[in-house]
Amino acid sequence: MKKISFLSAFILLVTTCIGQEIDVPLIKNVVAKSNEIIVSWDSVAHADGYEVIVSAGKKDRVFYVGNCELVLAEDIIAGNIYHIYLRAYRFDNAHSRQIQYVLLTPPLALEAKIMKNGFVAKWNRKVNVRQYYFYVATDKDFTQIVTPFHGLMTNKKTFKVSGIDKGKTYYYRVKTIDLNGVEHFSNTIQVNYYQ
Repeated sequence: MKKISFLSAFILLVTTCIGQEIDVPLIKNVVAKSNEIIVSWDSVAHADGYEVIVSAGKKDRVFYVGNCELVLAEDIIAGNIYHIYLRAYRFDNAHSRQIQYVLLTPPLALEAKIMKNGFVAKWNRKVNVRQYYFYVATDKDFTQIVTPFHGLMTNKKTFKVSGIDKGKTYYYRVKTIDLNGVEHFSNTIQVNYYQ
């Protein structure tokens, strides 16, 4: 049996990979919160790493990662559209085709304005969204739904909640659906309705 050195094995590996086409990585999961984006994808053969470009308008950020997940928690704007571009690369300057994922981060729910006969829920938005889905519950997990405020559609950035019981605590949140059909919920706001 002929032995080969580590260097010879490395050169053999590199020359075997050179010329091999790199498959396109597929995004398998995107989680968007008001202040964080998590993108994960499947690894591909013959890749040494991945280039991820996150674009929001005229501001691009480029990341080179060796694993299959990227967590962005800086400078994420709630209610904004992000374009995520992903491709695999190899150290010999070869790369796969680039894929794109368009993401709408959920709005940031804001403090409610308490009124005599209910409250007004508010949220911010950076871009125009055709539809928001509005939810109210009496628990943080949204298992105790307050009807009719379960998935009500609106295109505004406020919603008046009336006909509720005084002396209770309520919770509200807003959902958006991005261009890929993925649902994203805003943060949850607690409203103590004791007026």
